[in-house]
Amino acid sequence: MKKQFRLQYMDKKTISQLAKKHNVSEEFVLDALKNAVQEVYNKEFPNSQVTIEFKDGDVFVKRGFVVVSDELEYYDTDFQISLEEALEIDKSAKVGEVVKNVVNLEKVSKTFQKNIIDSWTRTIKNESNKTLIQDYVGLKGIIIKKEYERMEKGRYLIKINDEVYGIMKKEDSLYGENLKPGQNYFFYVKDVSTKQTGDWPIILSRNDDILLKELIKINVVEYFNGDIEIMEIIRIPGARCKLILRSKKDGVDPIGSFIGPRGSRINAIKNELNNESIDLVKYSDNKKEFITNLCNPVKITGYIENSESIAIICPEKTKDHDGKERSNIALLIGGKNAYNIRLISRALGKKTEIVTIDKVSEYLKTNGGQVITIDPSLSFNNSERNNKGRPIEKATSLFDEFNDIEE
Repeated sequence: MKKQFRLQYMDKKTISQLAKKHNVSEEFVLDALKNAVQEVYNKEFPNSQVTIEFKDGDVFVKRGFVVVSDELEYYDTDFQISLEEALEIDKSAKVGEVVKNVVNLEKVSKTFQKNIIDSWTRTIKNESNKTLIQDYVGLKGIIIKKEYERMEKGRYLIKINDEVYGIMKKEDSLYGENLKPGQNYFFYVKDVSTKQTGDWPIILSRNDDILLKELIKINVVEYFNGDIEIMEIIRIPGARCKLILRSKKDGVDPIGSFIGPRGSRINAIKNELNNESIDLVKYSDNKKEFITNLCNPVKITGYIENSESIAIICPEKTKDHDGKERSNIALLIGGKNAYNIRLISRALGKKTEIVTIDKVSEYLKTNGGQVITIDPSLSFNNSERNNKGRPIEKATSLFDEFNDIEE
């Protein structure tokens, strides 16, 4: 509950408000309160008899005390009450009987009150969730666009309607995303939990691949119609992903269809996913062509493959259309977190390294493997030397630099 309250402030109006808010009866709210008080009191005072009473709109908590003789000099005030005090409550009280006395809630410790309130509200919430689950179980597995309201207990609280919320755990959020309160976002309904935890049962996600696929369906009609197949999604949610695409209909270009006019389709998808970088890769049964597509826009010249790894061969630098030099190694790595080469490695199912053209021979001496040439104008052999006639230095292998970086 958003607002914390003290037990001594409980009245008929509060009971009614709670019942209406959680769609349960007032009788259930009162029974839950009685059971909560009984549960907490029994831990502190075993076998205490607790009742809840109304008087002039206020709620009174009473518990039983054993009547003892006034002649006793000492008695346990937690469990016993003197005959004199008992007669003020019940004129027919007798020694040995149990008399119900009002608990002074103002003198009850905050911890004691909190334990009662937590047990009480949890019971109400669980009962409310039974109806909630029935009403919303049909949402499971679909995407919804709803308002993010606030963080609560380390989770994102998403407003489903005025009285119902969904929760998203941090591990289900997109990497690096900061949701803004009051704004609407797409969410995948991961689950509608039937567990009685006293929490909202609607579990949401923004990093599930199903959300990405559904956003693609909304924006790419050719995928919605089944003309394009997503062979595989290789992804670090919120950072970067590679979509491996294949056309299932003659004349349909999978890359162009996903990009859309002036990039409108792919940008619409990225905008909904915290501007996640999306690489579109055309699938091919030809391994050379597929690896070439994976490494685009870097124009690779070949690769070396052995039983354990693949090494991509490329020039160290190339020039852009405007004449500026760019580092092919930096492009293939993909930033300080090495997102690109990690995704390429996952797509190929092998440890993937990068070797510049002038260091191929030394790499082969160290690691072995078969050279597959993509650029037919180039050939590689173990006796290759640099332009000064000196033996080529040890091959450049950057895999170890980024292999230990966490996602």
